[in-house]
Amino acid sequence: MKLWDLLILEARLNEEKENLERLKKTLQARGFWATPQQEISLRQADEFTLRALASVLLDYYTGIDNMFEEIAKAVDGSLPSGQEWHKDLLRQMKLDINGIRPAVIARETFTYLDE
Repeated sequence: MKLWDLLILEARLNEEKENLERLKKTLQARGFWATPQQEISLRQADEFTLRALASVLLDYYTGIDNMFEEIAKAVDGSLPSGQEWHKDLLRQMKLDINGIRPAVIARETFTYLDE
């Protein structure tokens, strides 16, 4: 991989990270971002709030997914295809590819996402 390609990848990943941080701040401001030890209550939320929350969460998930796809194409040289391409992409991101890159997500994270 050429230096230029790595710089482009870095810029794309940084742009996605900025978007994710903005979305995280939006969720935090509304009380919808918690640590694993905390619990978020949606009992009082109306339909509009729930739909807005779902939209922001989808944007967050899509941003991470975009990052995984960029890494798969640019670094791994292989973007999965087929019916289970998305699950295969997650499997690929949990792999430590010797001499190429470390795992992007932990095995535990993969297990949670696989559910």
